[in-house]
Amino acid sequence: MQHGGHPGAAGVTLEAANIDRFRRELSRQVDQHRIDAGPEGLQIDAELPFSEVSLTLAEEIERLAPFGNGNPLPKFVSQKLRVVQDRRIGRDGAHRRLLLQDKEERKQSAVWWRSADEELPGGEVDIAYTLGINEYRGERNAQLTVEAVRPAAEVEAAGLGGGLGGECALHDMRRESVDAGELPTPGRAVWFAEGTRLGHVPFQSRLDAAQAETGRPLVLWSSPPSPELLQWLVERAAPSELYLVGRDTAEAQPDAVLKQVAGMAKWSMRPSRNGHDGGAAQDSRLPIDRLAARIGVTEAIIRCSLLWLEQKGLLRIDGWEEGDVARVEPGDGRERDDDERSLLQEELKELLAEVRAYRRFFQRAPVGALGILVPND
Repeated sequence: MQHGGHPGAAGVTLEAANIDRFRRELSRQVDQHRIDAGPEGLQIDAELPFSEVSLTLAEEIERLAPFGNGNPLPKFVSQKLRVVQDRRIGRDGAHRRLLLQDKEERKQSAVWWRSADEELPGGEVDIAYTLGINEYRGERNAQLTVEAVRPAAEVEAAGLGGGLGGECALHDMRRESVDAGELPTPGRAVWFAEGTRLGHVPFQSRLDAAQAETGRPLVLWSSPPSPELLQWLVERAAPSELYLVGRDTAEAQPDAVLKQVAGMAKWSMRPSRNGHDGGAAQDSRLPIDRLAARIGVTEAIIRCSLLWLEQKGLLRIDGWEEGDVARVEPGDGRERDDDERSLLQEELKELLAEVRAYRRFFQRAPVGALGILVPND
């Protein structure tokens, strides 16, 4: 490996096989040694509705080049957009291509680099991006490059939204001994109960909540793995009543999670039961959101686990399909790069430590600290 540069730039020469490992370690070092200074958050230059996004504007921006230190690319924001398509791109699904639509049904394509571990908020979103030109097979088009994504609207200060009169009755039962039979049944309430330690409580996932009617009671039997999921559940359900139970029903240790992900991957690749040996395999497709819901963790943890299992030689990721679905094949049993696997294991440990910490916070924090706004008594 060779390196060099000047105060405004740096360059390295290394073998192609080491690029992914180098990128991960560089990101880790930057996070560890970064000095927080200057204004917080993204600096946005202008709000740009989709009606004004065009190749002509992108060409005008290009005339301001060269961009870099002292002359950054202008950053724009477009608000209240809907993600109508989310497709993984790149050999390992590390990037995404989004199709975004505004209120007037105008659509724009956007690329989001190194976003494999990022979770899209539910509902409408605000997108911060730079505007450039994509040239492909002789055609030139304006292309958005995503910088950040956030939910488009905050929870209304008057309450949780939805329900009767826009108000929500809160039942904080986190420190109580609660029998599931005392709560509104899944037939008339939206339940969140995920993980493999539910006991007699039926599995009711975030995916069920996505299909449920709004305005019904919301029962949070399990502690959510992240504040983003909590916020999404509340916004999506717009409940008339909210029951905070917060039981610890999911694994959050690396070995246990890896074992569960490996088991689900193995099941997806097993031969079909058609009465004959060597029958056709199952579809070998792993929807990331379904795995995350079944285990009760974040989608980032599932992706990291699959990459670790691939490095271990237990499976091979054949590609990614629209909707964040991994196609997998049986591995050859040969372990790959030890350093890369070690980095993935450390990343997995950190992600799971964040989940454990948030679950403890959810179980113990005052209601006001959870970011859930309820009406004053």
